[in-house]
Amino acid sequence: MKRLRTNSIVIGLMCLAVVWVAACQKKTEKSSSKKATVQVLTETGYQQILRTHRGHILVVNFFTTWCEPCRRELPHFIDLSQSLKSKGVDFVGISLDTSREQVLQAFLEKIKIPYPVYLAAASFRNHLNIQAVPTTYIYDRQGEHAITLQGGVTKTYLLEKIRSIS
Repeated sequence: MKRLRTNSIVIGLMCLAVVWVAACQKKTEKSSSKKATVQVLTETGYQQILRTHRGHILVVNFFTTWCEPCRRELPHFIDLSQSLKSKGVDFVGISLDTSREQVLQAFLEKIKIPYPVYLAAASFRNHLNIQAVPTTYIYDRQGEHAITLQGGVTKTYLLEKIRSIS
C-alpha cells in the first residue's frame, strides 16, 4: 500500500513538472513572438524575396522610420495588405534607415505591420539608388518590376496602380 501511495505521489509530481515546463515554454514563446528580431536585407536576400513571390503581385515599400509621408501612408499599406492577400497581392517593407536595428525594432513594436519588414544593408541601400522616401516598387506576377511610385500614396491611388497590372 505504501508503495502504491509513493508511486502515486511520484506520478503526480511528474505531471506537475510537465505542466510547469509547458507553461514556461508558452510564456517564452509569447514573449519572443512579440519581439521578433529585425533581419538585415542584402541584394541576394532581395532577389530571393522576388523569386519567392513570383506568381503574386508584390508591393515593396521602401521607407524610413523618421519620414512623415512614410508614416502617413503606412496605414494604407497595412489595410491593403490584409484585404488583398487572398487575391495574390503580397507586401514587403524595407527600411532604409541608416541607424542600427534597434530603431527599426522599436518602430515595429509600436506599429504592428502584418507583412515582413527588413532593414536594408548599407551595400544594398547604395545599390538601390532610391532618390526619395517613401518609394514603392510594384512587381507583376511574372516578377518583373512594373511600377515605381515616389512619395506618399493614398489607399485609393495604390489600389488603382495594383489593379492596373492585375
